Amino acid sequence: MARILVIDDTDGVRETIKVTLENEGHIVDDACDGIKGQKAIENNDYDLIITDMFMPEKDGFDIMTFARARNKTVPIIVISGGGAALTADWALTGAEAFANATIQKPFKSEVLIRTVNEQLEAAKE
Repeated sequence: MARILVIDDTDGVRETIKVTLENEGHIVDDACDGIKGQKAIENNDYDLIITDMFMPEKDGFDIMTFARARNKTVPIIVISGGGAALTADWALTGAEAFANATIQKPFKSEVLIRTVNEQLEAAKE
């Protein structure tokens, strides 16, 4: 069981991820934007962070930079379906420099669970 933070400005995506991971036995906090996500990171220790790339005000790069400044080893998974100016492929390629893993939206629950488990296992080593 791990404590996980999910940050995504799309309610349905965020809730689906939260329920999926809770069903796997994890404790999941969620934030609907980067500002709330940063506040959660400030106030809690997480075993893993999942963040959307494109959000208003604070984006995935802001989250990754902030999280890494507080904990250099926390695994970060970036999810994206792309944005107004970038395809998901380009967004995720850019995120790979900072994230431990990336997942393109839409994704299957099995992909999410496998990626989370891989990152949690790698963090133990």
